Amino acid sequence: MSDQRLACANVDNLTVAAGLTTTGAGPWCYKGSVYSTVTAVVTTTSGNGSATVNVELSNGPDSSPVANITAGGTITITSGATPRGDGLNLGIAAYKYIRLNVTAITGTGAAVNGYLGT
Repeated sequence: MSDQRLACANVDNLTVAAGLTTTGAGPWCYKGSVYSTVTAVVTTTSGNGSATVNVELSNGPDSSPVANITAGGTITITSGATPRGDGLNLGIAAYKYIRLNVTAITGTGAAVNGYLGT
């Protein structure tokens, strides 16, 4: 299994998770707007796959966002031979930081990619 990889930036439609292949939380990303949506997509190299992804939010402090975690919602996806995704509209979520926490992932070569729209 490969390591988790996340890219963070303060731009619209930023990628918050790229190719997560194991369970666990990624690093915090600065959210940049109170309005946002999150999409998670599952891909496999062969056959069916599934994943459960928790969206976690925090207001900091900047040095340690983990101090005040709020659940933003859960995305559950089951894919077939083609990638499949689902998402959440967080509405007005006045939090500075966001991260994805993959709590379950199955399938041959399964990977989760996450996207944040602000």
